[in-house]
Amino acid sequence: MLGLWLSFMLIGLGLLWLRPLKNVSIGAVFALGFGARILAFSLPAVEEVDFWRFFWDGRQALYGWSPWARPVPSSLSEPAFWTFARAPENTALWSHIRADTSSLSTIYAPLAVCLFALLDILPGPPSLAYALSFLMADGTALWMLRRDRHALWFMALNPLLIWVTYNGLHFDIWLMPLLIAFAFAQRQGRAVQALIWLCLAIALRHWALILLPLWAGLSWRRIRPWMLVPLAGTALSFLPQLIPYAAYHSGLRVYGRLWEMNDALFLLTKALFGGAGARVLALGAALLVALILGLRRVEVARAAALSTVTLLLLSPTFFPWYALWFAPFVALMCGRLRLILSALFVVLPLYYLRFTLEDWGRADVFDTWFVWLEFGPILAALLWWGLAHARCSHHPRIERG
Repeated sequence: MLGLWLSFMLIGLGLLWLRPLKNVSIGAVFALGFGARILAFSLPAVEEVDFWRFFWDGRQALYGWSPWARPVPSSLSEPAFWTFARAPENTALWSHIRADTSSLSTIYAPLAVCLFALLDILPGPPSLAYALSFLMADGTALWMLRRDRHALWFMALNPLLIWVTYNGLHFDIWLMPLLIAFAFAQRQGRAVQALIWLCLAIALRHWALILLPLWAGLSWRRIRPWMLVPLAGTALSFLPQLIPYAAYHSGLRVYGRLWEMNDALFLLTKALFGGAGARVLALGAALLVALILGLRRVEVARAAALSTVTLLLLSPTFFPWYALWFAPFVALMCGRLRLILSALFVVLPLYYLRFTLEDWGRADVFDTWFVWLEFGPILAALLWWGLAHARCSHHPRIERG
């Protein structure tokens, strides 16, 4: 039942958030946002355990054990690693990891794991160290948006963003300053700065790779051969994760091949092209959309949001915290498309209903039917917007939304 009330609570708060109050000072927005974040962190984590994996991966890396070469420890682990894992201060970490991922190595990027390890050095509970780092990244992002009142409201008081970050402790909030800096640099025509910020985002979360064609399309006149240096550095940062890719316990390989949750369109593409074909289609479509929008000189925030949403709507997983991947871009947008994409932050909490249905033994109902209730209205609205936008392109006198 926790999933039921959490879903309705976040949906209700989201509907209120879609109607920003007028004449509210920036100080009041910051105060309300900070209070909401403290409240979310102080409540017990609801239907979230992923952060235990962050804690464990950081502890492994800090003590010199590769989290990509070894899964969660078992009695079959090598003796030295088993002894390390059985230490009292470590047992509490890996014993909380979800059973369905306990036989797999980590899926997180090396840069993310390095940050996990740095946070593990700090004294006190790991959750507090993570929350403080989230506040730093979050606060930096809000400060960067301080001149845009609508963007500030969008990010400061977004109930889904606050909940998944400070109650679920999902580290995707670390991307926010990087993505905003990328958009600002690209708007100002600073291709090199935009590339550096984007490479840092890719090194932290692999999905940001789909924005490279967008950068190339917007900056192709300024591209120089030496710009391959930051791209090569980013590629090299993946080596610790890619070298053990072929291992049977590789989380990256298993997740990429089998993981599927909270998707709608993927059900159709999977039926048409098979699981592997549907995954290739999702990635290919996102890369193609990013390249086309870049070559057509579409405004960077709008183009980045559309590219990322294309990937997520076609992908086999679309968890609520994935909305943080396009949140800063939507915040910087305007027009009807911004309202449509903002609605995703309202409907995504329906995902938490799955936990309630799973308790009732009917998770299949959610996976087959409820996902269309979650994503169907958004897909219909995007289709309507696309047709209207295409019609406007043939009639310049009609205002575009």
